[in-house]
Amino acid sequence: MVLVTRAKIVLEQWPECSTDLILITGFHGIGYVGFIATRYMVSALKAQRIGYVRIFTEPLYTSTSNQGGLYVPYELYNYRNIVFFCPNFGFTSRYDLQVLDLLVTWVCTLPFRCAILFGGLDNRLRSGEEKLRLAATSKFLRKFRDWVRAPLLDEGYFIVGPLARLLTRFEELDFPAVAVLPYADYTRPDPYAASVGISYVSELLNLGVDLSKLIETAKAIEKEIEEMRKRAERLTAEKMTYI
Repeated sequence: MVLVTRAKIVLEQWPECSTDLILITGFHGIGYVGFIATRYMVSALKAQRIGYVRIFTEPLYTSTSNQGGLYVPYELYNYRNIVFFCPNFGFTSRYDLQVLDLLVTWVCTLPFRCAILFGGLDNRLRSGEEKLRLAATSKFLRKFRDWVRAPLLDEGYFIVGPLARLLTRFEELDFPAVAVLPYADYTRPDPYAASVGISYVSELLNLGVDLSKLIETAKAIEKEIEEMRKRAERLTAEKMTYI
């Protein structure tokens, strides 16, 4: 268990593998690509929940799970040597940033070999037929050069939000991390872009993730994400009325 001022990681069980771990995560950014990709891989691989991040400024909302029970804001799942960090809701306050710093510290002090982060890249920046770009820490480029099978993000383009926070912290700590950035529609949830990112990572790690369900249920996923977005907006609006 790792403690910080306002958050702690609670492990209900240790990952299946005790060494050579890989972190995979993603967030509610452009096209919701990171969230969709991470959550889908957890489902498709039937990963087991092994814990969660408890924050002491708990958000006043939750959601029911299709498998029964409720989602907590930040969950940890495990499949083989992969640990998934699933942020079920968007980051809404400065306190949430402490969760990211906690996650980085936890990863860098345990036997993790690298981190793979899903994100989305505005499809208006697309050049030709390329499907994605990568953004990697210096240590990743030195240690996992053979995993760089797509162009790197051009200098001058900025990564923002939780993804940027993680990449910056990993760079500072000289830890190998890479962001997989499929081109996505910035105006709506984009499950197809998520499938591009999953395909890339699945090939790297020889996971054989079946993407057919993601493609078939793209509209249903878009509807669910849109409903979650609207609920979050309503909650934010209600919160503002108390300030």
